[in-house]
Amino acid sequence: MEPPTQIFIFGDQKNASDADLRQLLHVNDNSVLRSFFERVNYALRVEIARLPVIQQEWFPRYNTLLELLTARRRGFGDNPALGLALLCINQLGRTIVKDHGDILTARPVHAVGLCTGSFAAAAISTSQTIAELLPAAIEAVLVAFRTGLGSFEARNDIEPRSVVPPIWPVIVGMQEEQAAAILDAFLMQMVFRRVQDLTPSGKPEQSKIAIVGYGGRFPDAESIDKFYWDILHKGLDVHRKIPEDRFDVATHYDPTGRKKNTSKVQYGCFIEKPGLFDARFFNMSPRESANADPGQRLAITTAYEALEMAGFGPDTTPSTQRDRVGIFYGMTSDD
Repeated sequence: MEPPTQIFIFGDQKNASDADLRQLLHVNDNSVLRSFFERVNYALRVEIARLPVIQQEWFPRYNTLLELLTARRRGFGDNPALGLALLCINQLGRTIVKDHGDILTARPVHAVGLCTGSFAAAAISTSQTIAELLPAAIEAVLVAFRTGLGSFEARNDIEPRSVVPPIWPVIVGMQEEQAAAILDAFLMQMVFRRVQDLTPSGKPEQSKIAIVGYGGRFPDAESIDKFYWDILHKGLDVHRKIPEDRFDVATHYDPTGRKKNTSKVQYGCFIEKPGLFDARFFNMSPRESANADPGQRLAITTAYEALEMAGFGPDTTPSTQRDRVGIFYGMTSDD
């Protein structure tokens, strides 16, 4: 006699209950369930830590899933990323609790997911054993989290969280041109409000930007640390006759400016050793280095100097996350 078919049905958020998950988190006699909770909690915390700082503020600080449930009840209940992730954790945790070593193998299994329940159903349908289910379950929770985060971002773009959403009227019988004009006006209003939110205060002590490193090449100053500050302090004028290693000024100078490929002046400000570059250090072949634009070589060299001065180690601390750090260039002219 064939074993009966087993059907798992996972509902959407209408059936979600933090109380059910809280009860599940207090189960201590199931090592597989405890392992799942520990691993998925770690994965969620890593996922949140990788978000931009402004998005990290949308989530509470917590160490355990129980702390996350408590924090969600105290002010983060409207976050769909947490809602979807916790729903998926609850559904998969219930499946693990019901397992007695053969729930996925002893009989035919069908998994049905309704709306957001599809995340848990997908993890079940791709696993033949509980051992296979654990990594799939963790990935399903992360996908649910990212899906909720995407909807959260879209909602905040339309209406910031600090603004109480107005009651939207129903518009009927409107011509296409009139509707388009109203929509354009609404979008312009939203853009203007976002720009106002980004307007700087003009007070340095309130700035959220810190300059932590710099590098550069300047006329008669090989770097900022060498002679640059002296030139500024003394107010020196460092313009000079065009060096011979740039081009032959005698054949390319025409005070009238009428000849092609000539200059009306014989003087300028020039950096020293513009071709000096450590190709091996930057993993460039000699041929690639020779064909590279000198400006590119100077750019990556000075960028490295700025990062070295800052002591920058990517993603080692919250303040050194890659999305919080930028390198900005300025150039006056070239020869």
